Amino acid sequence: EYYVEAINSCHDALELNPYHFGAAAGMGQCYLKLDEQVLALEAFRRALNLNPGLEGVRANVVYLERVLEK
Repeated sequence: EYYVEAINSCHDALELNPYHFGAAAGMGQCYLKLDEQVLALEAFRRALNLNPGLEGVRANVVYLERVLEK
């Protein structure tokens, strides 16, 4: 599966550079495509912690928090 490979690549990038917010955000997008909402939320929160200016990521965090609280 393409998304699983991409998640693994993002994980590798974060191992090399824990501040790579793009890899964390990309991982979140892949988890969303796989309908893994909890994992997507964790990845998006990590990206947002690294770069609080990511408004698209912030919107995903808000959305997922609302969906998952139901």
